[in-house]
Amino acid sequence: MNELEIFKEKLNQIGIEEFAVIGTNRYRHPKYLESMKAYYNENQISGDFNTEDFNSIIVVLMNYNPGKFVLRNMSIGANEIDYHRVFKTKVQELSEICDLGKFAGFTDTGPLFDRTLALEAGLGFIGKNGCLINPKLGSFVFIGYIFTDKILPLSEKKRVKNILCDSCRLCVKACPTKALSNERFEPTKCQSHLTQKNVLSEEEESMIKSFYGCDICQKVCPYNKDKKIGMKEFRKFEDITYNEIFLLPNREYKEKFYNRSFFWKSRKIIKRNAILKAINTDNFEIKDLIKIEKDKQNIYLARYIDLFEQKF
Repeated sequence: MNELEIFKEKLNQIGIEEFAVIGTNRYRHPKYLESMKAYYNENQISGDFNTEDFNSIIVVLMNYNPGKFVLRNMSIGANEIDYHRVFKTKVQELSEICDLGKFAGFTDTGPLFDRTLALEAGLGFIGKNGCLINPKLGSFVFIGYIFTDKILPLSEKKRVKNILCDSCRLCVKACPTKALSNERFEPTKCQSHLTQKNVLSEEEESMIKSFYGCDICQKVCPYNKDKKIGMKEFRKFEDITYNEIFLLPNREYKEKFYNRSFFWKSRKIIKRNAILKAINTDNFEIKDLIKIEKDKQNIYLARYIDLFEQKF
């Protein structure tokens, strides 16, 4: 068993199946989208992160495939335990069972663009829906990477072929906001992006049918059919409900959801999205929750409560 196979065995022990090792010189910082600048950190914008102290980058995929594709109030990844927390734990576990030397682990909030790394590492391709797709795991994956000063054996350089997207339009047809076409993916139109915006236009308000995030393009994707269920850390939570969003006292809300991926977003934004989802899916049943929320006289939510009452 060579060194790379031994390292693979160690990663398998902590639940990670797909990975690749590349040299730090393989990464080329891409141009970022000006329209998405608010989502990038300073290093991602400048491309000035210093890699001189490191020799290798271990790029990993964390599988969160749900097994059953049921449309929920939130996207699957948003309502699971925060993948940033999971990855931090996995890096610590890995450091305890093998020598990583001097190391640093990051996810999408790190200094490099995680999808660019995954592509360079040969871990997949970008599908028509804009997602990284791995042939073995599909697209329900979170990307993490570890810098180390160890000189590790490099994975074979490869490019993964996309054999289905050219002839398939399932995600294009299913996209509720028309963010997808045969030519490109427009991230600023994506429902996942819209549910995270602090300010929405009237047209964007009419598109919201989720508390947070969107899985529709992944749900219909043939590459996600019959794939292995995700890591045990991502199988723990039930879908969040309207009652929890509107009725839980703030302390209980925090205690219950502090470790979920969506929690970084203000509760008022989640409430806004929930009201818009009810309006756009003709859900009159939450009228009593709306009355309770109206009594709180939240200025930010007043417009959305009015929209609900105007419709119902």
